[in-house]
Amino acid sequence: AATCCEQPQAVDGLQQLTLQQQQQQQPPQQGWFRYLVLDCDGVLVDSEPASCEALRRAILQVTGVDIPHAFPADFAAVFGMDVRSCMQHYKQALGRVDWQDVPAIAAAVATVKEVHYQQLTAGGIKALPGAAALIQSAQQLGLPVGIASSGAPSKIQHNLSSSGLAALLPDQRLIVSAAEVRCGKPAPDVYLEVLRRMGCQDASRALVVEDAVHGLVAAKAAGASDVASLEEGGLPISL
Repeated sequence: AATCCEQPQAVDGLQQLTLQQQQQQQPPQQGWFRYLVLDCDGVLVDSEPASCEALRRAILQVTGVDIPHAFPADFAAVFGMDVRSCMQHYKQALGRVDWQDVPAIAAAVATVKEVHYQQLTAGGIKALPGAAALIQSAQQLGLPVGIASSGAPSKIQHNLSSSGLAALLPDQRLIVSAAEVRCGKPAPDVYLEVLRRMGCQDASRALVVEDAVHGLVAAKAAGASDVASLEEGGLPISL
């Protein structure tokens, strides 16, 4: 799904948090945060341009409609959403009254999008600077690390494997896609599911790293604490 315009600074904030915890010389069980949950696209891997272009090509192939596609500006409204939510947005934004069965259209677009994404990223996906160190530091502090992504399961696995991060995240149960829950971001479902799998009973003790407003809304709705790295313009006043 088209997710947000990602910045490496997202991981820097978590590294600073890790350093603070180490400097305080607190054992892991005494720190406030006991869980770390990361978005994937843009937080861990540099995949957003390819993801947005794959979405654009898939929509064009399935519907014949070429959405506005100047990156990143034209995708700002859908950053952080899964394909289902993206298609609902574009139906309304483009006035496509002929898109009567949005779930069926979204399913077709999602399938085609994965093909385009694999082609666009055949040369590999790079991990963002500090991503591996962040995961390792959290694990050294005793924090379980989970992934909550709007991407399809195949896309998440491709991103992690291609970037070299998969070996750091061996527990597949803690990698959750929006395709596995009822509603994608900005609904909290994907975060609630990964926290459930992590055994987290107090969401406020989970730290989430996101780079999209829709993802931050989802994390907040799940009750988690969050750290954001956003492009110019900052957060909307409602957050």
